[in-house]
Amino acid sequence: MATNVQIQFNPFQQQLNILIDGKQLSEYSCLIQFADEDIWQWHSEILDALYNELQDNFLLTFIGTETDSEIMRFACEKSNYCLKYTPRLPTVNRSLQKRLGELNQLIKNQKNILCKKTIIEAKFIIPNKYQDCLEDILSVDIRNLFCEVKVEASSKEKICIENPELTYLFILSESISEGKAIADKYTLQNPIFIMCQGNANKLVEISDSCLIYEWDFQNIISGVFECFLGFPLRNALRICIQSLNDYAWMQEKVIDITTMEPKINIVLDSTVEVGKSNAIQITCDPPVKEPPKIVFNILDKTIASTNNLAIFGIKTGITEIEAYRYGSEIPFQVIKLNIIQRNRIKKIILDEDELILGIGNRKKLNFEYFPIDADNVSNVTWMSSNKKIAEINSEGLLICKASGKCKIFCTAENVSAVCTCEVYPYLENLSVALPNGENKELQLEQMQEYELQVKTYPENSIDGEWFVTSSDYNVVNIVGNKILAKNTGIANVSVTNVSKRKSVSFTVKVYKKKKKFIERFLGKHSS
Repeated sequence: MATNVQIQFNPFQQQLNILIDGKQLSEYSCLIQFADEDIWQWHSEILDALYNELQDNFLLTFIGTETDSEIMRFACEKSNYCLKYTPRLPTVNRSLQKRLGELNQLIKNQKNILCKKTIIEAKFIIPNKYQDCLEDILSVDIRNLFCEVKVEASSKEKICIENPELTYLFILSESISEGKAIADKYTLQNPIFIMCQGNANKLVEISDSCLIYEWDFQNIISGVFECFLGFPLRNALRICIQSLNDYAWMQEKVIDITTMEPKINIVLDSTVEVGKSNAIQITCDPPVKEPPKIVFNILDKTIASTNNLAIFGIKTGITEIEAYRYGSEIPFQVIKLNIIQRNRIKKIILDEDELILGIGNRKKLNFEYFPIDADNVSNVTWMSSNKKIAEINSEGLLICKASGKCKIFCTAENVSAVCTCEVYPYLENLSVALPNGENKELQLEQMQEYELQVKTYPENSIDGEWFVTSSDYNVVNIVGNKILAKNTGIANVSVTNVSKRKSVSFTVKVYKKKKKFIERFLGKHSS
């Protein structure tokens, strides 16, 4: 089977990272020689070097900018050993224009710093038949705090190059062969840009010394800027950043500008309970849709283990967990782990299972727990399922606020107990219906019964139950809600609610029962 190779190139930091089947190169690998060079210097050599080291064909995944991906694509198409080429954009895919702007703003905001300014010499060879492009090309004006482009144009095929390191040559030509013929007259450190007339408007070929574009000359400026962004301007960015290395306090900001990978931070609870697990959270700055692949390693695997999603406590002790980017041999974050044995509360018992209270009542709830030496007693919390009905504070003091039913929970981590609480209003009004209305007097004959009609408001009040008393039970007796007239006389009767907050009193007058006519008639004749 072919070997899987991943090449990641960051042109802003000039960093090359190669993974062979997911593993980094050994320190003896011949591929190390390309680590600090620009892609233009190694794109035509690295694939042969790969094959010589692997002695096997390979599948290549390249992670980099669109410009660099195109260069690698041409190299792979020429290679006899690359069976498949897969380009991938970096996770942080900010354009060079944006990075240039961020660097310029950083320098502008910081006083008392010195950065190296790059003067790029852009020399154009423009044959006479393309002189219509001259005005547009000479109007190119690129400058900022760390970079400036000087443009010169000539119709001659041979011009003087005084500074090969920072000079970039642009050749406008009718055909590729014509452009190559002119380029062969020069030996430069930087690629030569050949702009051939056509409609493709893209890179069409790469040689050992040239990048060859086909471009509609009516839009030649677009092609020129694409070439500038591909090499000269990012080279100027890199030179400026290297000159800022002496300012340690700026390094984090500089990395933010040049990075192609998000800043990763591992967030986890470093105290892990034996037999339990703590989830690992990965945050990225800037945020990305899918975080980079992270591999975790626990130094002492007898104490804890991980599946890259969580940490599992095995036995008490202290160890460390290392976080690696995929393929890296150096951890970017190391976190100390403390594995502990917990003695949690296993059972909570409340002193009340059900409560019936009135609005405004306060009630202190108490609890017992087992085992008595549990280590999380201080973590016990109280909660009401409906704070509008009743709320409870951290000390277990319950305060009833409105009518209704709710549940009160006492919780210690993963153990809880519950009490049902019903809250009712207190009685506001008590009334008794009497035949004589407002006279508040009830007249009864001896042995006559009268059933009281009592109304309470609210009807569901907690103290709405009532009882009846008589001031003289020899005159008026009370049976439930019935008044029984016994002997002639006068007695006061009171209807009072159970809390004795409300009471209604009235007079009951008992008079002698009149005998019916038949009784009087029989009484006379019997004597």
